[in-house]
Amino acid sequence: MTLPELVRGAVPSGRHVRRITEDIEGARTGRGFGDVVSDLWYAVTCVVLLAVTAYGTAAVVQEAATAAQPDAVPIGEAGTVLVLVALCGGVLALGTRLGPVALGGGGAGWWLPMPVDRRGLLRPSVLRWPAIALAAGVVAGPLAALSLGLPPAVGPALAWAALGGGAAALVGAVAAVVQQRPADARGLRRRERALAGVGDGVVAAAVIGLAVLVLTGGWPGWHLHRSAWVGLPLLVAAAGLTALADRGVERLDGATLRRLGSLGQRAQVAVLALDLRELGRALTSVEARDRRRSWRLRARGPRSAVAVADLTLLARSPRALVQIAVLALVAVVAARSPVVGTGIALYPVLLLTGFWAASSAAAGARHGELVPALDRSLPLSARQVRVARGAAPLVAAVVWSAVAVATLPGLAAVAPVWAVVLAAAAVRSAYRPPPKLRQPVIASPMGGAPPTTGMTQGVDVALLGTLPTALALYVGVLSPTLLAVQWGVAAAVLAVALAVTGRRPSA
Repeated sequence: MTLPELVRGAVPSGRHVRRITEDIEGARTGRGFGDVVSDLWYAVTCVVLLAVTAYGTAAVVQEAATAAQPDAVPIGEAGTVLVLVALCGGVLALGTRLGPVALGGGGAGWWLPMPVDRRGLLRPSVLRWPAIALAAGVVAGPLAALSLGLPPAVGPALAWAALGGGAAALVGAVAAVVQQRPADARGLRRRERALAGVGDGVVAAAVIGLAVLVLTGGWPGWHLHRSAWVGLPLLVAAAGLTALADRGVERLDGATLRRLGSLGQRAQVAVLALDLRELGRALTSVEARDRRRSWRLRARGPRSAVAVADLTLLARSPRALVQIAVLALVAVVAARSPVVGTGIALYPVLLLTGFWAASSAAAGARHGELVPALDRSLPLSARQVRVARGAAPLVAAVVWSAVAVATLPGLAAVAPVWAVVLAAAAVRSAYRPPPKLRQPVIASPMGGAPPTTGMTQGVDVALLGTLPTALALYVGVLSPTLLAVQWGVAAAVLAVALAVTGRRPSA
């Protein structure tokens, strides 16, 4: 279709409008065939390098596990299936929260009001999520199989790649089809919360099954053998459902596409800026409910009012509670696995899972940083507010440390210290300053990203406050001197975490 035909009143197709937009963007940025080839070569090089690195890491992990326990029962096939189940649950939960079919930015502002077919406009959005899930499954299948003890052969690796890619792509296509079922705004939100909850539940169940598998030494006699090639029919089914979702995309209303598109862009900006706090806000915005359960918790004074409010928010967040339990279980499994064990390799696992568990309960502190008027309206100083905000993270950290740290041989005495340090780190991370957008952007493969100012605020407290425990894990014993140093360092970093400028909370 030529430009004069459009001027005379002919309505173009959605695909044609999308192509015209792409041509205009390419002309403005000066992109040509050489730039496309260069970008393609860059993408292929990155994928190959990442694959080689992942393969080498998995081979080292397998060799270490075999050397540590040469007579252990292999859990490769059953464990790989559970890893792929967890991946499918994550695809369902994340895809439901961010789409899977969405349109934001200029596309929502310019394309949706046009009297053209939306099928041609939204086809890249329909194909995006199944394609992402397919790529994740193709990489995760062979990598998990190799890491969990299966031999590095080309045939089984291709079979696991087909199984992982087919299962993940099928779940992504199912999410796209379910999204198109007719419903009003409230029913659509309820469906999104239900599907996201199902995805989170599948991930939790897979992690629990993997923990049972590791702790019991595997399931003797259970073998998948060549049944992994069932991934090929799954790929065909995923392609069929994706085509079905493409045909029914006209049923999606503009308000839903704009809302989900804005969430997707918000999450993308948070990932580029390495701002996990903003990413958490974007992913939990779907879970806001219209009705709240009543809790008979009484507050006596402003400090207890803040603590009770944060604890109530934590109790009303099932996803955060599940995260805390799963992270504690991951730490326990890592301590009993032949690869990590109870040496220095366990320390980064404990640090990551503990800080994540405490941060999962710091939603109240993050809300206080986002809206400073909440904290400023209280008759409390900034330090007192942060101490009160630490009640919920402290409860989560106590639960995590009682399961993950107190059960380790000889480390029960440092479990309270870890709980306090992790809670302080979570509060400090919640109140870290936002990125300073006036500073020069950082170049990245996905475009310019804002500077990561304050990204390490919170992690620094968790790292410094637990270094004596890392030394104890390295030498294999927690001496009284190291225990005393651990308590002293924890007191010092606690003072740093609660240090603020001024008497009132600031943005």
